Amino acid sequence: MDHLDEISVKGLHDALDNVEGKKSTQRLLAVVAYKMVSRRPNLPSGITLTDEQSTVGEIT
Repeated sequence: MDHLDEISVKGLHDALDNVEGKKSTQRLLAVVAYKMVSRRPNLPSGITLTDEQSTVGEIT
């Protein structure tokens, strides 16, 4: 997904403010999640992506 390198997470969040429709919202959220994870490719030892996602869910 190299073409996503040009789009900032901030830009995607701005787009979420203006998007209409469930499918479009889901797609934007998937791209935000992808970009957030791709910025941190090395998770600490013993931490899985599922652990990190559940922690984020507790914060929000």
